[in-house]
Amino acid sequence: SMKDLKKLQAKSHHTAKPKAKKANPEHSWFVSALKGFGDVITGFDADLKRLLFVVASREKTVKIFKYEKKDLSEANPHYFLLQLDYFPATAVSLYNDILAVAIDGDNTIELYTFEEEPAKKVNGKPVHFSLRTRFEKGLHKNTIISLQLDKVNGKFIVTGSGEKDTTIKVWSMNGQNLALINTSSLQNFYYTMSPDQKYFYTGAWTPDVKVFEVKREKDGTFKQLARCFELKGHTGGVHYIGVDAEAEWAVTRSSDHSLRLWHIEKEFNHPKERETLFYKDQRCLAEAKAVESCAVAYSSRQEKGVVAVGFDNNIAVFRFPGLTLDQVITEAHAEETLVQGLAFHEIGERLFLFSTGTDDRVNVWRIPL
Repeated sequence: SMKDLKKLQAKSHHTAKPKAKKANPEHSWFVSALKGFGDVITGFDADLKRLLFVVASREKTVKIFKYEKKDLSEANPHYFLLQLDYFPATAVSLYNDILAVAIDGDNTIELYTFEEEPAKKVNGKPVHFSLRTRFEKGLHKNTIISLQLDKVNGKFIVTGSGEKDTTIKVWSMNGQNLALINTSSLQNFYYTMSPDQKYFYTGAWTPDVKVFEVKREKDGTFKQLARCFELKGHTGGVHYIGVDAEAEWAVTRSSDHSLRLWHIEKEFNHPKERETLFYKDQRCLAEAKAVESCAVAYSSRQEKGVVAVGFDNNIAVFRFPGLTLDQVITEAHAEETLVQGLAFHEIGERLFLFSTGTDDRVNVWRIPL
């Protein structure tokens, strides 16, 4: 009924109201922003080859932004708009011409065909998105907080949920359930697929990060999610995990007030804890009301890495080896908001950091190497 629909919409994911719009940040590393939304950002994904960036908002829109220049300096990149029907997206994933969208309220997935230059037109306007499949409702008991399209050949989808639903599920492209793993961790906070599509990480109420290997058949179809290794060392739940582009480094953020940096020896599926950063040793983190997000990037050319940490509406950037503080980007997002998502992407010879907050934009920063 309409009443139930309104109730569900009111209960929708990412409940903070967006704060007043603000001008672009003044920091010298700021490059551009993906903006023009009327509500909080709820999902983000990137296709670096085509310079396409997918952003979902709680106002029930998904935009795919297209940059023309590799330095991402355009003030207002062109975008393609997808308007959702009843509920906002809680996660998005793009591979080739497939856009996968997790839908709040119904806890389902919609798959769209996305075309930059479509042949089809309606009333003279090009149709960039066409619905391919809508999975059945209630794929998870709670909101789908993670949706990862297989980016090797687009043959399956991995989803994870929050609250009391501690299952990881794998789906075929027509909605058939291929695998189900219960982490039995009371509550899962965070999921991420490594960029090489080999490992699936889960952070939960329990302190050990469980990592699964994604195994495929010879034809590229899904075979199994196999328990692989754990990142052990935290003494509190793990709320955030960042993995670098080569999948050789991971950074974890825990409620034990520390960040840990791990080196993954992929040949042997073996992790080694390399460095720990305690908030109490860094004034900016020690005095923060909330430390929300973290991301890691590693440049194998220089044997050096970068860790970004979101605290309150600011971002701290550390260099490793050593985890020394390089820069604090103050007011990276609007006042009284939280930096909720961080992702590094290397484009050409440049390293960019994408940040989302509990406001209505994605900010793009160029990190000096």
